[in-house]
Amino acid sequence: MRSFLTLKARKRNLYELYYKGPENRITESFIKMLEKSKPSITPTFLELLGIRECHSVFNYSLQVNHNIKESVSNAIVLGISGFTHEFDIKKALSKKDKNGNPDAHIYAKDNSIHILFEVKIGNNKLTDDQLYRHSKRFKNLNQADAKVHIINKTWNEISSQLKVILNDYAESHRNYLLIDEFLDLITPNGYKDIFFYKENEHLKNEYIALDNFIKSLPEVSVEERNDESIDYLYNDINFATIFPNNIS
Repeated sequence: MRSFLTLKARKRNLYELYYKGPENRITESFIKMLEKSKPSITPTFLELLGIRECHSVFNYSLQVNHNIKESVSNAIVLGISGFTHEFDIKKALSKKDKNGNPDAHIYAKDNSIHILFEVKIGNNKLTDDQLYRHSKRFKNLNQADAKVHIINKTWNEISSQLKVILNDYAESHRNYLLIDEFLDLITPNGYKDIFFYKENEHLKNEYIALDNFIKSLPEVSVEERNDESIDYLYNDINFATIFPNNIS
């Protein structure tokens, strides 16, 4: 009997070979896309997001476990998720203090701007207490009236502005490749490459519904196996598998 489904040969994403853990992988891919593209991309991207105009060269780092002690005139916490989020200081102050590191840190080499990132994917939402805790890592604002700005963006907004940048480059350009591959990584497109045998076509909707439900769970990632089955992982631990029918 033929398998329930067969996956077509699929183009490997430039980033997905190297990063594990759904949120960490997306964050690292995002930061490395900015880092490996031309230096002008990061300032352009920040300006398109409405953060601020900046013409400096940037430094990039991940998993920030230290305070920002440099003298900073523009301090920003940038939250990114799939949901619109309005920061409420009252909700942040009502929560008990917890530990937690920003997912990434980029800053201008002239220290004119520092940005800490908090990244959420899937159904995971930004929380006010976490964003507020990140803001307390800035220890040396260099103006008496300076404050940390907490800005939240959705992945749709990130995607839209990256597509604007793509228009400036030919498909053969390094910047186009880096950005396009990242957009492919963050764009939910289901399983376009699933092939259903004609005799199993009537099961397609049931499978897609099951697949969508499992992938909607927080922190779930998906891996294809050589035997045509699909593993569903929670924090890199396999908790469910769709197996093909009786391969012989």
